[in-house]
Amino acid sequence: MDKEKIKQEKKLLLLSLEDALPYIAKPAEIKNIVTELLEKIDLINNVIEYFEKILAEERDTEIKTDIRILINALKRRIKR
Repeated sequence: MDKEKIKQEKKLLLLSLEDALPYIAKPAEIKNIVTELLEKIDLINNVIEYFEKILAEERDTEIKTDIRILINALKRRIKR
């Protein structure tokens, strides 16, 4: 994948995070997850799969809810 596409995907993720932040209970934890992911990102579909993997493993219900909110914000951005 070319660098410009990766840059656009990262921007999309950051914009989605901004959209979701007002609704997130644990913003610091979610920002940390996104920051780690930004170092590895290549495709938005992989991002959604990564978040879904976290959902399956996470025990904290607030973080699970926050990740679902972020996934929904990301999906809304993708549809635009």
